Amino acid sequence: MKQKIQTFCSIVLLAALVFSLAPFPIYAQEEPHPLTKQMNNFYFFKVSHSVTDHHAQGNENKMKIGNRHAFCVEPHVINQHGDLYSDPIASLTYFNNSRTVNRLSYIISKGFETTAQTWRDVLITKLAVYCELGWTVDFVQDNRDISIVTDEIRQEIQALQAAASSYLTPAKLSSNRVQCFPGKSYELTDSQGVLSEYRIKTTPAGVSASIDKNKLRISTKANARSGQIVLEKENIYTGDSVVYISNDQQNLFVAGKLIDMDTVVTVDITPLSSLKLIKSDLDTGLPLAGVKFELALDKSFSQGRREAVTDSKGEIVFSELELAQNTTLYLREISTPKNYKVDNTIHEIRMNPGEDKVFEVDNIPERGHLLIKKYDQDTDTAPIEGVRFQIARNEDFTIGVQEASTDEKGELLFPDLKLLEGETIYAREIAVPADYILDPSVQTVQLKADQTVELIFQNEMKTASVSLIKHDVETGLPLAGATFELAQDPDFTLGLQVGESNSAGEIIFPNIDCHLGRTVYIREIEAPQYYDLDDRVHELEIVPGDEIVLEMNNRPERGDLLIKKFDQDTGAPIAGVTFEIARDAEFTLGVQEASTDENGELFFPDLKLLEDETIYAREIAVPPDYILDPSVQTVQLKADQTVELIFQNEMKTASVSLIKHDVKTGLPLAGATFELAQDPDFTIGRQEAVSNAAGEIIFPDIDCHLGRTVYIREIEAPQHYELDEQIHELEIVPGDEIILEMYNSPECGDLLIKKFDQDSNNAPIEGVRFEIARDEEFTLGVQEAGTNAKGELLFHDLKLLEGETVYVREKEAAAGYIIDQSVQSVRLLAGETVDLEFSNQGSEFNLIKTDAKGELLADVAFKFFDEDGEKIRFSLENGIYRPDCEGEFSELRTDAAGKIVIRYLPLGSYSFQESETLDGFTLDLTRYDFELDESTSSSAPLEIIVKNYKLPQSGEYISPLPLILIITSLISISILILLRRKLDAGRSS
Repeated sequence: MKQKIQTFCSIVLLAALVFSLAPFPIYAQEEPHPLTKQMNNFYFFKVSHSVTDHHAQGNENKMKIGNRHAFCVEPHVINQHGDLYSDPIASLTYFNNSRTVNRLSYIISKGFETTAQTWRDVLITKLAVYCELGWTVDFVQDNRDISIVTDEIRQEIQALQAAASSYLTPAKLSSNRVQCFPGKSYELTDSQGVLSEYRIKTTPAGVSASIDKNKLRISTKANARSGQIVLEKENIYTGDSVVYISNDQQNLFVAGKLIDMDTVVTVDITPLSSLKLIKSDLDTGLPLAGVKFELALDKSFSQGRREAVTDSKGEIVFSELELAQNTTLYLREISTPKNYKVDNTIHEIRMNPGEDKVFEVDNIPERGHLLIKKYDQDTDTAPIEGVRFQIARNEDFTIGVQEASTDEKGELLFPDLKLLEGETIYAREIAVPADYILDPSVQTVQLKADQTVELIFQNEMKTASVSLIKHDVETGLPLAGATFELAQDPDFTLGLQVGESNSAGEIIFPNIDCHLGRTVYIREIEAPQYYDLDDRVHELEIVPGDEIVLEMNNRPERGDLLIKKFDQDTGAPIAGVTFEIARDAEFTLGVQEASTDENGELFFPDLKLLEDETIYAREIAVPPDYILDPSVQTVQLKADQTVELIFQNEMKTASVSLIKHDVKTGLPLAGATFELAQDPDFTIGRQEAVSNAAGEIIFPDIDCHLGRTVYIREIEAPQHYELDEQIHELEIVPGDEIILEMYNSPECGDLLIKKFDQDSNNAPIEGVRFEIARDEEFTLGVQEAGTNAKGELLFHDLKLLEGETVYVREKEAAAGYIIDQSVQSVRLLAGETVDLEFSNQGSEFNLIKTDAKGELLADVAFKFFDEDGEKIRFSLENGIYRPDCEGEFSELRTDAAGKIVIRYLPLGSYSFQESETLDGFTLDLTRYDFELDESTSSSAPLEIIVKNYKLPQSGEYISPLPLILIITSLISISILILLRRKLDAGRSS
């Protein structure tokens, strides 16, 4: 749309220019009018034109607005009467006026502005305008008065006319149109002075209009709507009119005949527009701040120019843009941040009124180029292909790293390196062709925008080396003294080197220059003494960096060595002895191994002969029967002769170790005597020995020449042990170390302990515990056990060696018995049983019942209680009561002697109480306490006398004195019992 508006304006301008060529006002003319012009000193031309009346018939190439012809021209080419000046494009200088250039954009673009701007271009453009608007070219002369109207000029004019035809098509407009923006005011001026004859009839919503003399004032509000301003008038001229624009004013000229009609001015309310510009880095897409732009309505950036700088988001917003429909805006970059290129592109942005557009542009960072050149250090000009380089933006080579390799010219180009990432480039080579040595240096260079900077690296070509190792062909030992020469031509003149093998047999030819050639020739010119010369020429292909190792051999003279091996004692040959020979005392050079045959011989043939060289020989393995001879013998070889060495070996002896143990405890036994011999009669090789404290006997150095069977027997056993009379037969071989374990059974005896009750006709006592030991303190060999139902206790297999005397004591008595504190001892007898007898007395308590006069009372009943107050039951045997939980008696009665005898009560505290008395006696309800201890045996029983008193008869006086005495006696007895208990408690503690 914008292009169409520009086209329309250009057509109007062209028409106006045509009319400006006439020297008279724009009114109907009946006769042709010539126009003669001189263009400076270059050209002179004449054109003629006939303008007919408006109502005349004919086709006029003029633009029309309704029925009016309109030409868009500059204000200063119209005089105050509305006449056009004669020639608005009179000179090149005038044509360069900026406003004229805008109005004549078509002519400029099609005419001399795009060419060399010669006066011929100006001429052709003017003639084309005249011809297009109906003028006729009469003649054209140059400054030499030569007519130059030729077919060539006509063709140029026609070509220009053809290009302009699309712009000059007549247009029909039904009304005058005014473009306005919201919130603005405008003036339209009528220079003819006829506007005052009009009045405002109607206006669009939000639009106000007024007429002030020859000015039409229009104001718009923010909410203004497009529509028509109707100017009402009865009489109005018809004919041609001209509209031109000056600054913000639109000027309307009306001329011609009066007609009866209203004039309409259409108001187009155009909404404001905005343009948002987003600027970013072309490579990263990140926003770019600090870029300055300018925006205008024309390419020369003179109309409606604005200027702004992108913010931190890379954005600029051009707001409140007043644009016509399909307007083209021109945008270009003025300045950029450092290390970015200014983009000189003029961006054409087509926009419509009210449009909010986003326009994105990017910037290319400034870039430079780096060219790396790689040459051979020695030739200085030869390029090296395939060298790999690495570049970075820091010396640690971690930022902006790139890698590439040189081409066949030895060059490597890193193009388009951004300056903003760092102007300093660090470069190093990281890989080179195999022929060259890597250069570890790092070079730096400063990039320059849009320029190529260079770095030059050089590499040194690797040299080659050849190492010869000279060996003895038989032993592989290195040979010193061999002389070789190496050259890079078969005549041995180019790059000649000579070397002699060292003690390791090595010759090194270093630093072979591969520039001289890639083939080397090697030959031996002097062999070591006693070796054959190898006169062959060896040809080798080499490349730089080669480290060739070539092994060569020489054959020496030879001699033989014979080794013989004998038994040291018998002189018999020994087979299977392995020998080692070498050329040095450490046995590291020329080592060989072999073993003697059935004749005890070992033959080393074809040993190379070196002058004054010594052969070292030693045996390294022998048959199991023999001892290795560690000695080393030496011998001098002789060419084509056999030299001998003789070795002897001693046969190994055997040994037998006996370990004597106690068969029961496993403990070692000392003092056992054994004999060993190599015949059953114990005469050959006889040895005798006694076991030590560890029970060991060693029979060493048994000579296996005497026999391979040994016989062993015990001839004396240790004290208190039985003799082992068995003969042990063993097979031996030289070197044997036999260990034989043997056992002896100790002599033992038995001890029988018998326990009797001395109060019951030696009745056996069960459950009495005894303790035996081998010492009086009862700390050694202590054993403990209890008697059985027969009152017997057997200790079986008591060893005599632990001590022949056994000490015995009673540790715990049976219930109701007094423990026997005595210790008895007995002497054990091997294989026999010895007896010991112990007897015990039971505890005994006697209760005696009397009357007040001391007369014994029979058949008085008593009950007995234990310390917990429980009643005790008894059985009766032979007039003696015995505690029995199943006994028939819970009450005991005094016998004819007034006594109750209780035996075998366990030691402890008891009490009794009278439960039944005789007639005529007072029942004594006192509970009497008593205690049995180890002193209350049958031989010394505890006795308590309890008295009863008769009941008083009538008339009989009973003295209270006896009762007082009884009570005093009971109190005294109780005090005594308490004191005795305290004494017993003190003893036991």
